[in-house]
Amino acid sequence: RLNRPEKHNSLNQDLILSIERAVIDAKSNANIRSLLLIGNGPSFCAGADINRLAECDALLGHEFAKAGQALMNQMESLTKPCLAALHGHVLGGGCELAMSAHLRFAHEK
Repeated sequence: RLNRPEKHNSLNQDLILSIERAVIDAKSNANIRSLLLIGNGPSFCAGADINRLAECDALLGHEFAKAGQALMNQMESLTKPCLAALHGHVLGGGCELAMSAHLRFAHEK
């Protein structure tokens, strides 16, 4: 579950790591049969946390982008169904996150 509703679930390092842990758990645990991504609050995911990125130097920004891409690659290669329940804002990296899921379900609100 994406749980930064006050920031429209914008991606920061902690949220990326949290999603990555869920993907790793789904891969390694035979009792987990699928992965469902849901965003708390008014949005699924508004993309990268721009305020956090503004504080990064070039190297840290590059590492953040690599971590996000690694997460997307892990999701795409997951052999179990990965679903994304979309609502509200789905922008930038949030759109990439949604596209990395095998199936997406969207609600107009």
